[in-house]
Amino acid sequence: MASREVIEQSAPHIYLSALPFADRDSLIYKTFVPLCTGVVAIEVLGIGRHGGKFLTTLIGHEETVRSVAYAPDGRTLASCSIDGTVRVWDTRTGDELMPPLRSGDDSVRHVVFSPNGKSLALGTWARNVFLWSLTATQTSPQRLFGHSEELSSLLFSPDGLLLASASDGVRIWRSDTGEQYAVLGDRADQICSIAFSPSGAILASGSVGALIKLWRVQTRELLGQPLRGHSEGIISLSFSPDGNRLASGSFDHTIRLWEPTTRQHITTLHAHSAPVWYIQFSPDGQSILSSGGGIRIWTLQETATNASSILLDDEGRGDSIAFSPNGLYFASTFKDHIRIWDAVRTPAAVQQLPAPEGAICSMAISSNGTAIVSSSGDPSVGVWSLQTGILKFPSMFGHRTASSLATPMDIIQVVQSPTTESTRSTQSEREGCVLWTSVSSHEHLIASGSNDGTVQLWDAQTGEIVGQPLRNHQGQVNAVAFSPNGKLLASGSADETVHVWHVSSLQTLPFAPLICASDVKAVTFSSDSLILAAGDSTGHIHIWNSETGERLRQALHVGGRVLSIAFSCDGMLAVPHGFDVEVWNIITGKRIHVLDGHIKGILSVAYSLDGRMIGSGSADGTVRLWDTRAGTLMTTLHGHHGAVQSVAFTPDGKSIVSGSADRTIRVWDVAAALSIAAADGDDPVAALACATMRDGWLKGPSGELLLWVPAEYRQYLQVPPCTMCIDQSRVVITPCAEGLHAGESWTSCWLNNTSEPVVPIM
Repeated sequence: MASREVIEQSAPHIYLSALPFADRDSLIYKTFVPLCTGVVAIEVLGIGRHGGKFLTTLIGHEETVRSVAYAPDGRTLASCSIDGTVRVWDTRTGDELMPPLRSGDDSVRHVVFSPNGKSLALGTWARNVFLWSLTATQTSPQRLFGHSEELSSLLFSPDGLLLASASDGVRIWRSDTGEQYAVLGDRADQICSIAFSPSGAILASGSVGALIKLWRVQTRELLGQPLRGHSEGIISLSFSPDGNRLASGSFDHTIRLWEPTTRQHITTLHAHSAPVWYIQFSPDGQSILSSGGGIRIWTLQETATNASSILLDDEGRGDSIAFSPNGLYFASTFKDHIRIWDAVRTPAAVQQLPAPEGAICSMAISSNGTAIVSSSGDPSVGVWSLQTGILKFPSMFGHRTASSLATPMDIIQVVQSPTTESTRSTQSEREGCVLWTSVSSHEHLIASGSNDGTVQLWDAQTGEIVGQPLRNHQGQVNAVAFSPNGKLLASGSADETVHVWHVSSLQTLPFAPLICASDVKAVTFSSDSLILAAGDSTGHIHIWNSETGERLRQALHVGGRVLSIAFSCDGMLAVPHGFDVEVWNIITGKRIHVLDGHIKGILSVAYSLDGRMIGSGSADGTVRLWDTRAGTLMTTLHGHHGAVQSVAFTPDGKSIVSGSADRTIRVWDVAAALSIAAADGDDPVAALACATMRDGWLKGPSGELLLWVPAEYRQYLQVPPCTMCIDQSRVVITPCAEGLHAGESWTSCWLNNTSEPVVPIM
């Protein structure tokens, strides 16, 4: 059921995709995985294992699904959508049991089954209530008029004789005739939610005014004073099956439990990060399901004075939820589809992995190749183990902060804009953001440049601040670089200058600041530390003797913004220019190569230590490796979901590291990448490494189906030649040692060719 989508589309992927992604504790997985070869292995880190809770998806609606409801048989589920339809499903097969029901009255916002399962009640955007018999031959529903505001809640009484709808007050209807039975409250109440007690004698209503009122249905009388405690409006209510507790969810992000008879507040549950739009007790009363900024299931203690919760899904914001009548499953809405979950087996809480807090602005590799230093558009610097992806010590804070720091969304929007201007160059008024980092090869120091106008030094072994900030610049510091010999530190600023310091004394060299044509975006030293180059926003590259400050030649003009520059070991200079990488000879001032292949602007370039390769990162989300002698593309690395803003080779040249606006850092095996690129076109392992994600599938260049991936995993994939992805979650996909079986040879994955019975491995 969890892989119904893939099985319906491609039967071979029962074995090639569905089985590897199945829950490892399931009988299916334990029985059949040992009988297969040539399929992928899946390792899940920082995220719940697929199948532990999530069972299947029901797909059919064309627009957002607003509500779901189970029928009493527990097998039938109804859903309604703003596409104006109600669909009725068999939850075991995923099939629709009848053609879609259409009210003809705008989008449908609420749907609920009658207790006998023979009728559906619908609430529409047009403020009308409909009763639709599922057993009669009628082709249109009965319409109930009366509300003058949008409906906020709809439900049957436990005996099915009454139907209540909430909006400008609560209206109660006779379900058999559609006749209005009672009106509780009025327009001033602005009712957001209602709930019947298990006996049906009491109806609770929650209002915008944060009041919960209890009504005696038969007499229309208000029972006592309203329940008060929430600081904002009540938008969800649910009685426990025994009627002894009432749960309320609010705009204030909390859930409160009440004792209805004594009107006492029992406890308040805090965990949601958004308004609690839906809440429901389980049929046995032992747990509560709630939705708001994600879906949580709460386990109630025997004393009912507290509860612990597990976050099941953090994708949605106000998803409708519904327990099945037997309490074994629950349904939730997400965008245009419905998900069915296991409500009984509660997975262990999963701790997310340490990860950058924002889009990666810059990145540097330590001289011994063991650490990655990064900045993420906030006031901190992170130092990560290149082998494990774990922070070596807590993030380092030292630059001046302000309340208006850039948010991750600000950063992502910038780097994904049509221009190639990087995040580093657009945070001009947000003090404290670290825009560039560099690592010393000699003094074991880290330098960070910030838009607070300072350069800060750090101890690369401990993360401690070294000395006072360097404050020579009059504008934000866009770039910093240590010389390869570790003796000098250069910084480039929006004040159109470059400063050079002796690292040992932290004193500037005797020559005046080096002047550029406009704000400086990148600085770098030659491999022998004798030449200093800086690129500015007018497209000029300025070149000086690093020890004397003497200009060695007239500035090179490449055009556009020079966001990154890199020296080769033999003195060549690589620089991004639009969608291309240009290679220049600084002695002759001639352009040697134009490396063409990216489809969006290039944001970063780097040479391998031996000078044989150039790595480039682009707003198109790819990293490309180029042969510097031939000027040709060697391979393209896919995996990032955002612009690649920084690339750097490890000192041994075996890996290239990339940092992206998708808030991840990836480490790539260069030899494996080149081997995959040289592989035969029919090699499925090579095809998987170069695959693109479309409609939930990793597809080859001709659209062939290589691997289906569950929706919750798709943004966390780590596929060779990527050997490490620093992210809050990782789904590591590794081909079998024997390769992968695909295409016409897919049946070779099956090892069980005997007539002996299959015995599961327990």
